[in-house]
Amino acid sequence: MKGTDYTTIPTSVTIPANQTSVDLMIQPLLAAAPTGPKTVTLQLLSTQACGPSSVVDSATVTIYDSLFININTPPVTTCNATQVSVTAEIDANLNYTWSPAAASSSLNGNIVTALLDVPPLSYILTVNQPGAPATCPTNSRTFQAQLGPFILNDTTVAICKGQTYEWNGNILNDSGFYTDTFTTSGGCDSIVNLELYIYGYILKSLDTTICEGQSLSFNGQVYYSSVQIADTFVSSAGCDSIVNLKLTVLPTSLTEIEKAVCAGEFYVWNQDTLRNPGTYQHVYSSVNGCDSIVKLHLTYNASF
Repeated sequence: MKGTDYTTIPTSVTIPANQTSVDLMIQPLLAAAPTGPKTVTLQLLSTQACGPSSVVDSATVTIYDSLFININTPPVTTCNATQVSVTAEIDANLNYTWSPAAASSSLNGNIVTALLDVPPLSYILTVNQPGAPATCPTNSRTFQAQLGPFILNDTTVAICKGQTYEWNGNILNDSGFYTDTFTTSGGCDSIVNLELYIYGYILKSLDTTICEGQSLSFNGQVYYSSVQIADTFVSSAGCDSIVNLKLTVLPTSLTEIEKAVCAGEFYVWNQDTLRNPGTYQHVYSSVNGCDSIVKLHLTYNASF
C-alpha cells in the first residue's frame, strides 16, 4: 500500500521519446507491526493497444518492509545459575537468532519463547528477512538481566559459661561455627555465619607471702595476717573470674646474744668495737627476704 509500505509513487510514468527506460524510485517504509513482505507490480503498457493486450511487460518488486521485533519480558533480577524464561514478538516471516545462544528457543506464530541461562547478563535478539539481499538491514533488541545480591553476613558472639544465645530460632549453648541460609525478597540466597565463643569461669590462684609487720591490699581489703580467701571479679569479657588468695605472713627472726667482758676490755661485734656495756642490735636479711634481728647484750664481769 502506497504511503504505508512504501513512499508514494506516481500512478504512471511516461518513457520520453528516443529513450528506452526511466528511473522510478520505490522507497520502502519500515512497518511498526508484524506485516510480512509486500510486492509492487510494475507494468509496461503500449500506447498502440487497449485492454489487457496493452501490457507489453511487467516486473514484481518484493518489499521487505517488516523487521518488527519487541521483547515482552521486562529486565529481571535473578540469582546465579538460574534460567530465565523470555518472550518476544516478531514478524512470523522473519529469521531470528539469540546472541549468546539461548538454552532453548521456539517460535509459535509470531511469539518467540526462550530459556536464557544467567549469567551472561545480556542477550541480543536479532531478526532479518529470509532471502533478503545482504544490503537489507537487520533489527535487534537486547534483554538485560541482573544478578541479585548474594548476601554473606558473618557474626562473632561471645557468652559466658552457663548462658545461652538465641539465633534464628535456635537456643545455642556450645561453642562452634553455625551457618544458616535464607531467601531474600529477590529470591536469592542469603548466607549467615555465626561463630560462637563460650568463656568458662576463670579460676586463678594467688600464693603470696609478706613479712611480719607488712600488709597486703586485695579487692579493697587490707590483710596483715595469714589468710585463705576466694573472691569473684568480672572479667573483660563480662564473665565471672574467681581468684583464690593464700596469704602467708613470715615472722621476723630474732636472735639474742649475751656477752660479758672485764672492765677496761672491749668486744668486737659486726665490725664495731664495743667498750661500754649495753644492748646492741643489727638487722640482716634472711633467706625468705624478711628481717632477721640480732641483739647483743654486753655486760661487764664483776670485779673481785
